[in-house]
Amino acid sequence: MAALAKPDKQRLPKKEAETFKNIVKFYETKQYKKGLKAADLVLKKHPEHGETLAMKGLVLNCLDRKTEAYDHVKKGLRADMRSHVCWHVYGLLYRSDRNYEQAIKSYKQALKIDSDNVQILRDLSLLQVQLRDTRGFLETRRRLLTLKSTNKMHWIAYAVANHLDGKGKEAIKVIDAYGETVKEEGRERNYENSELALYRNLLLEESGKYDEALDHLDACKSVVVDGFGWRKKRAELLLYAGRRGTTSTGVLDRNEAVRAWVSLIRQPVGADNYHFHRGLQCALLEVDATKCLELMREKATRTPTDVLVLSDTQVTLLDDAYSTLASEQPRADAFAWLPLTYCPAGPSFDAQLDAFCRRFIKRGAPALGSALERLWAPQPNDVVEGRCRGSQCCRKVLDMAKTHAAALSSKSTFANGDATTPTSEAWALYLQAHCLEWLGQLDEAMAVIDRAIAHTPTAVDFPEKKARLLKKAGRIKDAAEMMDTARKLDLADRYINNKCTKYMLRAGNVDDARATAALFTREEAGEPEQHLRDMQASWYELEVGSALARRVTTGTPAELRELAGPALKLFLSVEKHFSDFVEDQFDFHTYCVRKMTLRAYVSVLKLEDNIRGHKAFVKACVQAAELYLLLHKADSAEVAKPQEAVDPKLAKALAKREKAKAAKAKRKAEADAKAQAEAAKEAAKNDDSKKKLPKRDADEDPKGEKLAALEPLKEATRLSKALEKYAASSVETHALAFDVSMVRAKPLLALRALRRLSKQSDQRAFVVRLARLTQARPAMTLTATVASVLDAELKDLLSGGDCVAFLRGFAARRPLLRDRSAAARAL
Repeated sequence: MAALAKPDKQRLPKKEAETFKNIVKFYETKQYKKGLKAADLVLKKHPEHGETLAMKGLVLNCLDRKTEAYDHVKKGLRADMRSHVCWHVYGLLYRSDRNYEQAIKSYKQALKIDSDNVQILRDLSLLQVQLRDTRGFLETRRRLLTLKSTNKMHWIAYAVANHLDGKGKEAIKVIDAYGETVKEEGRERNYENSELALYRNLLLEESGKYDEALDHLDACKSVVVDGFGWRKKRAELLLYAGRRGTTSTGVLDRNEAVRAWVSLIRQPVGADNYHFHRGLQCALLEVDATKCLELMREKATRTPTDVLVLSDTQVTLLDDAYSTLASEQPRADAFAWLPLTYCPAGPSFDAQLDAFCRRFIKRGAPALGSALERLWAPQPNDVVEGRCRGSQCCRKVLDMAKTHAAALSSKSTFANGDATTPTSEAWALYLQAHCLEWLGQLDEAMAVIDRAIAHTPTAVDFPEKKARLLKKAGRIKDAAEMMDTARKLDLADRYINNKCTKYMLRAGNVDDARATAALFTREEAGEPEQHLRDMQASWYELEVGSALARRVTTGTPAELRELAGPALKLFLSVEKHFSDFVEDQFDFHTYCVRKMTLRAYVSVLKLEDNIRGHKAFVKACVQAAELYLLLHKADSAEVAKPQEAVDPKLAKALAKREKAKAAKAKRKAEADAKAQAEAAKEAAKNDDSKKKLPKRDADEDPKGEKLAALEPLKEATRLSKALEKYAASSVETHALAFDVSMVRAKPLLALRALRRLSKQSDQRAFVVRLARLTQARPAMTLTATVASVLDAELKDLLSGGDCVAFLRGFAARRPLLRDRSAAARAL
């Protein structure tokens, strides 16, 4: 559609038109002051020129003069509503404020005037993919490809748009159509062609065409520059396609799939990659292709043998494979660990377990006990029959640790006579303490770890373990002191410094914890708290916020807000970090397509889609919402409190006193600020070698007073809805949704949250809130329809009985103490 003709007063003379072009140029080159000066020159003669007003507003926005920027852009729009430039600038203004919905509306309005404007279409596509409007993104990229079909980037972006919209087959067709236009260039072995070929292969794999994907991978080998990635993908596709290849007698040469995975394991550090071991086990055991897809998705150190029942022949086959690989790479720990995960209980398992423990005791590895916990606490779908698991395995390790500790103490060798190191006795005691800790025998564990500390008092890990034992025993302050003792043994260890900070915060020593955390911040970065915020140290902000939140207990609404403000600021700072994570992907929408990092780009988009489901985001939102609910409760209690008659003279005197008190506090704050500024100025003057601190905008709400002053129930509802949207699988999400709904007197919403809680594996929050809703039901005033629905659903949740009987049955069915205590709380 052709642009509408402009009225005469919106047409600039030649000289001013050139100046206007310079404004655009200055904006694009970030010469904002020059752009502002050029805009003023045009507006001096043509004060009602809409596009110049809009561009001036855009420049002002870049100079952080937002109010003026919006005023100028709106004025420009009123002057020239038919200008696509004005609407485009309006969209850019909204985009800078992250108001993407309004920005999209502005871009679409601009496209109604100039439908073929490539720049506006490109900007619109960026916002659509940012908001995951995949259909809109697909249509916009199609229009761009139609307009600029010779541009490679538009072809690739259109293929990605089809992929994101779930049209993998169409994406493959687009890539193939593009390949037809560049036949000779497409055969060159370079990074771009390599990534495009591997991306096409990914599309085939996601479409379930594993045979075709394998054939394509073999065909494009000459183009791919990522040889390691090609080999890894080919090994996976051999499993998914069910192709085993020719069979040989050698265990590591058994078939093509086995050879592919063995070659990957033989790579440097390949033995430590458990994804390769999952592939090797699937290939050796000839697992069905469909089952392979499931098993290869396992995480961390889990392997198929954890969930597969093995025959004696299969166990022997795996033993032969790992013994051969271990002889080639004797230092690789995986070859010593993996046989333990599938070996049947008996003398062979005991011998392997003892050798594994001795290997790491001699090395002095504190993670030995944590690694063995996989055997002590198997997951629900793990095979346990015929294998040594649970507390039986833990006690076996405990006996081994005791035996070796005694032998090391008496004759300085292991029980079997193997040579050792001077600190091995201490590490045997450490393993013994870890086993006792896992078994819940904390006093015995404490006595053993004291022996380890006496043996090697300079080791950091031993007092750290004692601090953990003290924490589990409920002695939080003693634990913090012991962790500080461990920290002082190695002042250059960031991990132990952070651990000490966390323990101090759990003990309520906020000031000491902040000083400890500041030891590892950079001096040139400025204020330590601000530096940690800039580094997005969410764990620190959550721990400090939790420590401050524990102080918010009782008091007047004003007192509670004063205490809650700093904690709210920290919790909502974590929420902002996740918003920044999502926002940070914006620049990659064009960069990744231009640089052809398509597989990584799609992977990042999938990560960003679920990033707010992270436990840090959930914890920050839940704790902030709980504080807001506490403030709302205090406000409600204050309103419900009967107002006593106050003597007018007394009220006037009290008001005068409060005014004087506030004025005094204000003068003191101003004096302190002035003194700090002068001290900083003097320090800077006396220390010429000190680097200048980075310039930052002043914090308008350093104590969180503005956050605490917000309407608490509204904010709690906002946070609850955010969790329901982004973290629907979390128990805390639905527990908070129930609590907020009950405060808002929304019983059906509370019931919905309760239904969702009933489907969670952890039932503690469910039973407590079910009892709460049941007890609150008689006092509710409801319509007949709502009452009938609520009563029917509660009866169903209670299995037709009363609440007390349900809770007693729940406690009887659940052997764990935490479940029984939840039922007791509900009663």
